[in-house]
Amino acid sequence: MVQTDDRSATDVAFANELGDSLAHLIVRNYRLNDSFTRTRVSKQLIEGAVNGVAQYLLSQNVRGFVSMPPRMGSRAHVEGVRNVLRMFGLAQSLGLDGVLVLQTQDGPLQGETTVDLLNPLAVRGLLSDEDMPEGYELVVRAIPNSAKWRRTLKEFLPRLGSVKYVDKQEAARGFLTAFVDSVRAMFQGYMASKQTNTLFTVHSGHGYQIQVYETWRYSPIVFGATKSSPVSGMLQTGYYKFQGLQSGVLTRDQGVYLAAPHSITATLGDF
Repeated sequence: MVQTDDRSATDVAFANELGDSLAHLIVRNYRLNDSFTRTRVSKQLIEGAVNGVAQYLLSQNVRGFVSMPPRMGSRAHVEGVRNVLRMFGLAQSLGLDGVLVLQTQDGPLQGETTVDLLNPLAVRGLLSDEDMPEGYELVVRAIPNSAKWRRTLKEFLPRLGSVKYVDKQEAARGFLTAFVDSVRAMFQGYMASKQTNTLFTVHSGHGYQIQVYETWRYSPIVFGATKSSPVSGMLQTGYYKFQGLQSGVLTRDQGVYLAAPHSITATLGDF
């Protein structure tokens, strides 16, 4: 797997350990279909990650004052975690075999990328043109969580590619491990530069619409305002993956890329 980061073995071990210790906040909660509960748990998870990362950096004798980046705990950040928790609640209410995550190459970081089934680009990215179900338009346009939407979703879930079901414990641990890893990167990027956003440039093959998503959730958005290559756009400090759409065919790059003040470009290896 292509990497553009400088994570140490200690950083990886820390993320694995804290992700595992925070997982109980999800695993022991059976009310994740409730909006109020998701908000409360999201704030607890972010607080746990922030406190854990701060203590870790202090223990590593990092240079600079350990302070929380200003965007940590913002409404957008809470909403992102809430959306992941909603997938846990959805798996429970639909009686699925587990939580849907992307199939990715194994590495020392024991993270999982939770699939956001409420994101049309995510759903579209997991379906082939030849296997497009009749209910697809309903799924991406209907009111989420309606009874009809749930029935249609459950019918075509078996047709999704590049995904696997993992049990609640493993999914929670994997999501939080990847999330903690990005929180640490944000802390260290902010400590070094007092910045939380980076103008990032992606190099790839030509003629692709580039899409980007965080390592902890598969909820892609269009990256940049032009087709490749190169394509530039603003990213919050953290770890990302990219995919490209060309002539209706989606190619998912297998690399993991750090966007940070000291890491401002990536060359994709798969398209």
